Amino acid sequence: MRNPALALAATLLLTLLSPFAWSDSPAALIPSTPNGLYFGPCVTQVTESSAKILWVMNPGTPSDSRVEIASAKVELQTKPIPLPKRQEFVHVATITGLKPGQTYRYKLTFSQGGVLAGEIPGEFQTPPAADSTAPLRFVVYGDSRSFPERHRAVASAIDHEDHLAFVLHTGDYAVFTTIWPLWKKEFFEPAQDMLRHTTFWPALGNHEEDGEICRAIFDMPASYYSFD
Repeated sequence: MRNPALALAATLLLTLLSPFAWSDSPAALIPSTPNGLYFGPCVTQVTESSAKILWVMNPGTPSDSRVEIASAKVELQTKPIPLPKRQEFVHVATITGLKPGQTYRYKLTFSQGGVLAGEIPGEFQTPPAADSTAPLRFVVYGDSRSFPERHRAVASAIDHEDHLAFVLHTGDYAVFTTIWPLWKKEFFEPAQDMLRHTTFWPALGNHEEDGEICRAIFDMPASYYSFD
């Protein structure tokens, strides 16, 4: 090819289209933490009296993970994520007994053989009571796919905002949401600090396709929902 610019463009296109560029093989997986955590925690579906905390562990990890939070009841579940060619699970801690307008701090703990192996702290706010006139601060953003470092910068700026009631994402978490490693690379890893410090409400974008995987990861009640 005589034109250098066309040659370069063709090379880049072939690289992007190569099956190895977005490999879903075990070798392509982003490493987990030493405790076996793959991504999370993330707090969602927070009401005046309840919340859900979600996280994903690497398959086969020896760690036992659970949530500790004061003055509340915790119910743990493990649910499948319907991925093509592989099976992953999301851990769901349903928290009840909360009070409106409060900041709650929790710990995601890891133990092996009954011995504490590590912990990750997090926090969130419950919404004010229905008759409250207090101001409510929140952030809406989306289409954070494809460029993890740009997403990291946006999420970091959000994380440094004070007294956020919640963050709402309008969808498009990864360029190909059926490819499992991209959920961590393009969304959960860049946004991990933000997700550990506020409530997160997800919505579906066109990159979520039929929405089945996204609904499972965030334990969403439906593809379309509302909250007060």
